[in-house]
Amino acid sequence: MSNPDTPPPHRPLEPRRRNGCLTAFMLVAGVILLIPGVLCAILNAKMGAGLAETPSRK
Repeated sequence: MSNPDTPPPHRPLEPRRRNGCLTAFMLVAGVILLIPGVLCAILNAKMGAGLAETPSRK
């Protein structure tokens, strides 16, 4: 019989293995999603967004 006073030994959980192909795909998808934002930021910096002159009222 087992001794009820001692708890059973705990084994550390092993990390799940990840698929390398899926990781590469997710990195590529993330870069593709970042491209439009980066391009907008560059264009806004070049064009001076928000600094355009407002037409004068007569």
